[in-house]
Amino acid sequence: MGVKYTLDEEKGLILSNWSIEDKPFTVGVWAAGPWLIIRGYILPKSMIPEEKELNLYKKLLSTHYNLAEVRYDIDEEGNIGTTQSIPLEGLNISNFQSEFNAVLYAIKFFITDIAGNLGIEMG
Repeated sequence: MGVKYTLDEEKGLILSNWSIEDKPFTVGVWAAGPWLIIRGYILPKSMIPEEKELNLYKKLLSTHYNLAEVRYDIDEEGNIGTTQSIPLEGLNISNFQSEFNAVLYAIKFFITDIAGNLGIEMG
């Protein structure tokens, strides 16, 4: 894939930085039990306007339902991300590329179709 990345050996985490719609994003990859996790960090909770929060969450759930490979999630602090997971037993380059690209697509879709339509500034 020709991706530049950094490795945090202590945490077992690989991070890569991306420019999507001229905005910087970080994607992390790590193993968790029998799974390889690929997570894109999209929007911190602090950037979600309170008056748009309910509509944003509705749109995330609707998108999650309507687009097969797009998965959004919210961490313990309320930050929005997108995650794909692959069983380590079935891991191969084709599966990895497909799931990694799904994370990048979910970020782009969030910017253009979700945040853009709701008037949420991405910074």
